[in-house]
Amino acid sequence: MRRRTGSRLLRQEAQMKYPLLFSPIQINRMVLKNRIVMTAMHLGYTPGGTVTERLVEFYALRAKGGAGLIIVGGNAVGLETALYLASQGTLSPEVLHFLMVNKAESPDTIEKLLNHGNKEVCVVEMTRKLGQDIGSSTRWTVMAELKRLGVKTITGAEAIEVAEDGLRIQKEARQELLPADSVVIAVGSKPENALASLNALVPELYIIGDAKKPRNALEAIREGFLTGIAI
Repeated sequence: MRRRTGSRLLRQEAQMKYPLLFSPIQINRMVLKNRIVMTAMHLGYTPGGTVTERLVEFYALRAKGGAGLIIVGGNAVGLETALYLASQGTLSPEVLHFLMVNKAESPDTIEKLLNHGNKEVCVVEMTRKLGQDIGSSTRWTVMAELKRLGVKTITGAEAIEVAEDGLRIQKEARQELLPADSVVIAVGSKPENALASLNALVPELYIIGDAKKPRNALEAIREGFLTGIAI
């Protein structure tokens, strides 16, 4: 009796939070039962679609800006973040076209503007090798882009503390303070699967991609494909 009452209350609460998930879908004369496919959720939004404090804090820090940036974590996420930040302030295709057509700058100046943004970016990685989770057919292009954009890299160093004026690291037996305006943490991932609690309340619920376990895009696409076939 307790289980039934608890299950009923849980279902009522879920219906209030997610009313559309429990309403049959009707297309012309067809009535389709609900199926939930749960993929990774953006950490900036709640399951109900409202903005989280985390997203507000992110844009507040982004508005603060700063030219010196340190990325903690040298795998795929950290390196992609470094490339994105290092490319800020480089020439866009439209501006490049304008400068070339009108011969407004010398070739040397254009090359410099293409390869150097308005931020100094440094990647700190605890292991001895960067991009260990990137495929061999892609890793070399990432490393080449890091070099082209002037991204500094430090391997074999552990992040000890985010200080007021930078990041304190330890490399071998020596500690050092790396000056920076902002520090980006790109280490560790965990699934966001708040809707998984509805598993007992709906006919079908599938958890796929990073909502199941943080991995790579190839595995997420495969799970989405197989789930689509199953449905």
